[in-house]
Amino acid sequence: DLAAKDKQTALLKLAIEIETELVKLHRAHGLELHRATWRQLVEDLTKANVIDPQLARALIEFRDIRNRVIHSGMGGPVQDSLLGRAIDNGLELLRLLKQKAGSVRPRSE
Repeated sequence: DLAAKDKQTALLKLAIEIETELVKLHRAHGLELHRATWRQLVEDLTKANVIDPQLARALIEFRDIRNRVIHSGMGGPVQDSLLGRAIDNGLELLRLLKQKAGSVRPRSE
């Protein structure tokens, strides 16, 4: 299990999966993508009522921890307990996003 060996890498891999699901949801709902940033994806999906504000906040909080890991050389290492909680939360976020993506009907072109 990667999370047991290297929590930072596990968190970053999970972040990639979450961002991929955000892009899929964005496209599935026909939203125009101007800037492919995490925040923009979340804001667009919230404005379109695809995700609720509570889920949006949780996604931004997860992204903030991901950013701390990426830039940990600037502010010191991220606590192991925080990484563990972030991974648990990220897995739940990914599950919720996949559930939403599974309920989207394909768009007819």
